[in-house]
Amino acid sequence: MHRPVCALIAVAVAFFATEQNRTDATAEDEPAGPSAVDLNGHRFTLPDGFTIDLVANYPLVYRPVAAAYDHDGRLYVADSAGAGASGRGRLVRLDPARPDGRVLSGQVVAESPARPPALRVRTRAGFRQVAADALARNGPAPTECHRYESPAFGPAYLDNLFRARFDAAKVTRQTSESTAAESDFLVSDNPDFHPTDVTEDADGSLIVVDTGGWGDPFDPAPRPGKADLLGAIYRVRKTGSHKVPDPRGLTLDWTVGAEELARRLADERVAVRHRAVEQLGRANPADAVGPAARVLAESPASRVRLAAVGALDRIDHPHARAAVRSATADPDPAVRQAAAEAIGAAGTHLPSATP
Repeated sequence: MHRPVCALIAVAVAFFATEQNRTDATAEDEPAGPSAVDLNGHRFTLPDGFTIDLVANYPLVYRPVAAAYDHDGRLYVADSAGAGASGRGRLVRLDPARPDGRVLSGQVVAESPARPPALRVRTRAGFRQVAADALARNGPAPTECHRYESPAFGPAYLDNLFRARFDAAKVTRQTSESTAAESDFLVSDNPDFHPTDVTEDADGSLIVVDTGGWGDPFDPAPRPGKADLLGAIYRVRKTGSHKVPDPRGLTLDWTVGAEELARRLADERVAVRHRAVEQLGRANPADAVGPAARVLAESPASRVRLAAVGALDRIDHPHARAAVRSATADPDPAVRQAAAEAIGAAGTHLPSATP
């Protein structure tokens, strides 16, 4: 399943406060107040107890628009040529970050003066379509958002929706309460800070993509004097919370069979769970359906059952589809919603209601 667009996530975000992580947030979970960090020509304001660092800027990226991680920790970045720019749009693969979170090297893996072919990047939740037209479009990409899955920021942030606000020079946060309003999470005093994407690294740090000052969301023409205002990629951390051993499970043997992959659906590491979902979905259906269906039927944790639905959704087999249909009766609304979305995307239908 591709990452949903912001408008759809905003409607559904309340459903994702599932039972495994329904720890009541106390006043200690919420930051006491804002703090300021001077970085890369910006004064960033963010909640107390958080910090922001630079991941990459020129010459690794010019005007980044969208980004996605692969399973090895490499960050794929759609890098725009800019409005009216003569340069070529490109796709850049940044090498895994150093322990301090900074990236020092990368490679251009695609380049085009016009609309390049679509690219699908392996990510935590399967495949994410990196907006290929962002490589050469005549204006900024649509604002993106991300549902936060890691426990790294604390219970108050779990399942929050982080949204990049291009036109407001900030990233906002919306809690999982259905009536919650957006609040400022990261704000720059620089009017040429234009975030276009936000995503999550395996350690729970939040990655913010700033495309720079070259474009205007309502006018594709170049902004006078702004064409050279390049962008950057930033990392937001909560102080002292990002010590996750082997967060991507790179030391694990990923040639294991379906039974072990199904057990990894309950792994505490978000990236490991999502990789297990993807590999189960590609495994031989005769081997994968049974273990995944048992997890769905037997796990007491909603997040684990949600992962099982994700795996079964990827398996093209009647028994897998039947298991997904059974999840529409799950006691947790997040699992029911995931099952309904999977059924709809597959073009199948729910069983007829009994008169």
